Amino acid sequence: MNAVLTKPLVGVQQGTRVTKTLPMGAVVELSSDLLGGMVDLDWNGLCFWVYRDDLLDACSVADVGRICWR
Repeated sequence: MNAVLTKPLVGVQQGTRVTKTLPMGAVVELSSDLLGGMVDLDWNGLCFWVYRDDLLDACSVADVGRICWR
């Protein structure tokens, strides 16, 4: 499932553990469930961990609805 960020989102790049801010307007692909506190997502071919609540806060209401009800 894809989502568009409506504001910047801080994530930790998997493998390198470098913190990066994903920009507003970025299209991210969710690659894990939202059951835990951390979510895996892909952006520009890179994998990141982000906090679930931060992700939901950075998405539109429509995207949050699609994400939470999948």
